[in-house]
Order: sequence, then structure tokens, then C-alpha cells
Amino acid sequence: MPIAGGVAAFAVLAFALSFFIDEPLRRYMERSLNAELKGYTARVLALEFHPLGFSITLHDVTVIQDAHPKPPVAWFPQFDASVHWRALLRARLVADFLFQRPHLYINLAQLRAEKVDRVPLKDKGWQAALEAIYPLKVNRLRVEDGDLLYIDNDPKRPLYVHEVEFAAENIRNVRSADRVYPSEVHAAGIVFQSGKLRIDGHANFLAEPYAGVDADIGLERIDLSYFKPIVERMNLRMNGGSLSTQGHVEYAPDVKKVRLKEVTIRDAQVDYVHTAATAIREQARVEQVRRAADRLSHTRAAVMRIDQLHIADSTVGYIDQSSSPEYRVFLEHSELTMENLSNQAREGRAFMALTGEFMGNGNSYARATFMPAAKTPDVDIAVMIEGTQLTSMNDLLRRLGGFDVVAGQFSVYSELTIKDGELSGYLKPIFQDMNVYSPPQDGKKPLLHQLYEALVGGTQTVLQNRHREVGAKVDISGRASAPKTSTWEIVGGLLKNAFLKAIGHGFEPPG
Repeated sequence: MPIAGGVAAFAVLAFALSFFIDEPLRRYMERSLNAELKGYTARVLALEFHPLGFSITLHDVTVIQDAHPKPPVAWFPQFDASVHWRALLRARLVADFLFQRPHLYINLAQLRAEKVDRVPLKDKGWQAALEAIYPLKVNRLRVEDGDLLYIDNDPKRPLYVHEVEFAAENIRNVRSADRVYPSEVHAAGIVFQSGKLRIDGHANFLAEPYAGVDADIGLERIDLSYFKPIVERMNLRMNGGSLSTQGHVEYAPDVKKVRLKEVTIRDAQVDYVHTAATAIREQARVEQVRRAADRLSHTRAAVMRIDQLHIADSTVGYIDQSSSPEYRVFLEHSELTMENLSNQAREGRAFMALTGEFMGNGNSYARATFMPAAKTPDVDIAVMIEGTQLTSMNDLLRRLGGFDVVAGQFSVYSELTIKDGELSGYLKPIFQDMNVYSPPQDGKKPLLHQLYEALVGGTQTVLQNRHREVGAKVDISGRASAPKTSTWEIVGGLLKNAFLKAIGHGFEPPG
């Protein structure tokens, strides 16, 4: 048994050697990691070297951001690095990395510090630090039961992705030609407790200056309420709602393509809030979005397309707090379908259909065809709102005319065309059975205000025809003052201004 005894002795010697080498190797590993990282510091609590398999296990590795060290941005309870034995059978000496239960944590302060840092995130030395852990190049990388946590303004509503499973194979393949992705990539996870994330495709991790990926993606029932603190910075109030989508993404140094076959948002309530204080920021935000959209539309390698967007059983509204009294207009139980949305003009015209209840009670319908990426706005739109109870519009009426109503209905019809910088169309509101003054409702108001409302009501009585109906048509025509303005910025501004103007004309004799 001399051979068996020799093997046993070698094993004992190897384990004894590993016992004495673990701590010096841990210190060396920690120094090597931090020599590569910029703006971050890593700590390795313990290390085990396994000489028989030429592998190492790192325990309790934490990474902190130097600008905001608490809490750590990453914690790795256990990380294993070893020879990728299956690749060794093909005469390739490469590494296999396994992260077990990794935890990534990012908060708003850390994110803002990263944004103002002069060194971009991709140049912080992450890849070099990973390579410093093990002498062999990584060919296989796996994540088991990982989670990602982002804290914005509300620590009680974090953006949380957990049970993350990730696997990438054949990372160290020979350098590939453009748009060739040799490595298989698979990922899955649970998003915000109930949603699901799935990624299946291929990648080229050796592409320069950053890795490329070509994969199918899927999101199911993502709870949008978790994004509430983020969208509030864009003047949006959002409650509830879920997002589901499926599509394909190709993102590489020489091409950027996103094609979503279907995007569905359900049961959401979103209000845009306009105030006097936010007016300047709103203009800057619109200009920033316009410039970004313009860059994308002129880059043929950057293609973004949504085959169908569907917003179901949702409420969208506009709140104006710029002066008193404030008012809110909204569309309830809305159903929106948009098809063929793209940032490239060569993709052709898009289509939109919208139904809902204006102010929660007026049957509403809109349809439009438009060129999403046209150099100048190109749109045909028709809008119809019928039978809205005027009492639901009292806040708006108080803002526009300083009075309210106790009865009546409001309807409006509009058609609008923008082509080659020319605007044409009309907007016609109709008021029916309107009753402005009511002693039970208005008796406590100042006497002069009561007289004013009675006068408005008397004017309407004079204008009413035998159908107890009055209307005033507002024609829309002329040149677009800013041809580079986006289609929906022009349409939204026109409809808003014409709508308010038309309501005001509804209380004047038709010209």
C-alpha cells in the first residue's frame, strides 16, 4: 500500500499547507481587489484555499462606496472560484465563478454620488478586480438566489428583485465578429414580491468597449406603485398599476435595438401635477426629452419599436396648481391602444385609439394616426366627449370664470390635422340644460358673487334654443410656431388652450 500511503500523506500535507496559507492569501486577495477598485473598498473576512481542486472560497465579502460607506453596496456570503473542468476537457484552462446568495444594495444618496463622480461606473475597475481574485480567466459565471435592493425616498417601498438566478457560459470564447454572441445567458427573478423577470439569449462578453447582449426579455405583473418616489420627481402622482411586457433586446457597441411585441399596463392611476414652481423645470425636461428623441431618430443603429401598447382600466389626469383655485381634469376607466410605435420614420405611421369617461362620467373617444419620428409633426386626430356632468367640472369653471353650476351637461367635438407645419381643424363645445345659480347651493356666497352667477345663468337662458343647448365653435389654423417641437407637445398644447378658450366662449353669444 505504498502508493495509497503516499497519496494520503500528500493530502495531509496539502491540507496543512492550505491552513497556513489561507490568511496570507486572504490579505493578498484583499489588497489586490482594492488596488483595482476606484471609489470603492472591498473587505474579505475569510478565505479557504482547496489545493486538491485548485479552488478558493471567499466568505463574507463586503463592498462599500467610499463616499457613502453605510450601508455596503454589496455583500457576498460565499463566493467560489475554481477551474472550469468541462472546458478543461476541451484543452482550455479557464475559471468557473459561483456567487451564492449575493446581496446588492443601492440607495438614492449612493446613486447621486455615482452620478457626479468624474470616473464613470464602467471605469471603476470591476472587471479587473474580478480577475484579481483568481489567476484564470472567467469562462462560466453563475449566481444563485441573489437579490437586488434599491431605496429611493421611501425606505418602506424599496425596489426589490429577489431569487435571482443567472448563468453565463463560454465567456472566454475567441473574439467574435460584430453581432456574434457566443455565450449563452439565462436569468430569472422575482420583482417586487409578485412580478417575474426572465432573460434568455446570448452575449459577447469580450466586445469592446463593453459587452453585447442579444436576448428575449419578459416581465410579468410588475407592481408600478414601487416607482412612486421616482416618478414624483417628474411631477407625476402614481397609484397602483401593473406592467407586463415581452420582447427582444440587442444591445452592443455597434447596435442598439429594442422591440417590444406587447406592453400592457393595467389598473393604474397617474396624474401630472403642474405648479408655478415647476413651470421652468417642465420646459427644461421637455427640451431634454426632445433632444434625446431627436438623436435616436437620426441614428439608424438605434431602433426602438413597440408593436402594441395597451393601457387598460386606468385613470389619467392633469392637476393645475399654478394658481387658485386648483383644478383636476381626468379620464377614468380609460382604454388606450397604440400600435407601431417607433423612433425610426421608415417604420411608417402609428395608430392610437382611446376610450374612457371624462371626469368620470362623460363618454369619450379619440383616434389618431401619426408619424412618431417625423422631422415635423404629422398627425390626424379626432376627439369626442359626450354628456359630461358640468357639476364635475366646477373646479375648472371656478378657475376660468369664477362661478360654478348646479346642473347641466358638457360635450365637445374636435378634429385636428398637422402636416408640413400647417395646422387645421376645429374644436366645438356644447353646453346643455345648464343651471348656474341655485339659492340652496350659493346662498352662503357673497352677494356680489351670487349676482354674478345669476347674470351668467341669465345669459345662458337667452342663448338657449328650443333644445336648451348652446355651443361655440373654435377654428384652429395656421403655421406651427416651432416645427421641431414634438407631435404630442403641439397637439397637447393646442387641445388644452383651445379647450379652455372654447369653454370660455360657451358663455358668450356666438359670433
